[in-house]
Amino acid sequence: MNADSGRRDPWVMSLVGLFLGLGAGALAIVVRRFFATDLLADLVAGAGFAAAAFGLFSLARSFAPSARTIWRPRATAFLVFALVSLFLSVVVCDWLHVQTLKSLADRSQKVVDALYAYRRDRETFPTTLDELVPAHLPAIPPTAMRNDPTYSYQREPSGQFELSVDLKATGEGTRLFYRSDSAYPADVEVLRAWGFVE
Repeated sequence: MNADSGRRDPWVMSLVGLFLGLGAGALAIVVRRFFATDLLADLVAGAGFAAAAFGLFSLARSFAPSARTIWRPRATAFLVFALVSLFLSVVVCDWLHVQTLKSLADRSQKVVDALYAYRRDRETFPTTLDELVPAHLPAIPPTAMRNDPTYSYQREPSGQFELSVDLKATGEGTRLFYRSDSAYPADVEVLRAWGFVE
């Protein structure tokens, strides 16, 4: 009975490790909700942390005498899988973050196009976005981001304009903005002709 118990022990501990990993994954998902807009990014991050927790727990357990002969190869495999999962989660989440910003810039291009169309008709940019409706836009489109941030628009004394979206409530950064003169500071990342402040 003792030998049978010893054989079962690694499997019992593997279940404990799995539940710990799932708990870590759930915690990662909750935390990631404050920093990402895409549920897929949350799930990838959660899976990566869950795999890491499970793999590291399994590796530690492999040094127990009762599990050494059975558990060590599996623990090594789980550790490798955990490291690969973590790497992929970071890469994929970063890619999703960039794609979210690019999609916002693409959706916002219709507002930029309407502003230039207004200038072609009036020889100046409008003082507010509302002046674009209905001649150049049926309505000011939503940003379609979490917490529904709206567009901010300012026509400058020079005649140029800046169109921006406050991203702080979305978890995707601080601000995405478009300048008609393309005068972006050197430390600002440019995506789709839009400046992005992390």
